[in-house]
Amino acid sequence: MPEEAKEFSADGYEAFVEYWFEAHDYGMQSGDTTSLDDVSNEGCGFCLSRIDDIDGVNSGAQWVFGGELIADDISASMVEDDQGLYAATFTMRQVPGSVYSYDAAENEVTVVEEIVESERALLFFAFYDESNGWDAAAVVEDSAVEEESS
Repeated sequence: MPEEAKEFSADGYEAFVEYWFEAHDYGMQSGDTTSLDDVSNEGCGFCLSRIDDIDGVNSGAQWVFGGELIADDISASMVEDDQGLYAATFTMRQVPGSVYSYDAAENEVTVVEEIVESERALLFFAFYDESNGWDAAAVVEDSAVEEESS
């Protein structure tokens, strides 16, 4: 993880959000979710869902091409809520891609799933601990941002 992403500051938190998505995309391409798991709290449903999805795709003779998630326009609030969480708003873009499968018996590659381009306004919540740094706690739809853009 980049040093900046370990800092307790708005810039550090924003760098952490970017790193989380880089770890996600690395897991999608390589099948190794260790880095993503290391920065995701065990109570983060979105995080666990993404890790499970990646593990599921990479458990068989499947692989992903494209489909990266990109966090744009990140804005971190350094105000701690009553649960000890910090929030950051951002736009998550997913680039197009495909999930492929190889059938050895037929010696054939097929497209299992098309990943369509999309964009959503989300909130990223994280804990900060001086000894461990940032830890993703939740990623949810940002209804306030959604309403403003309607």
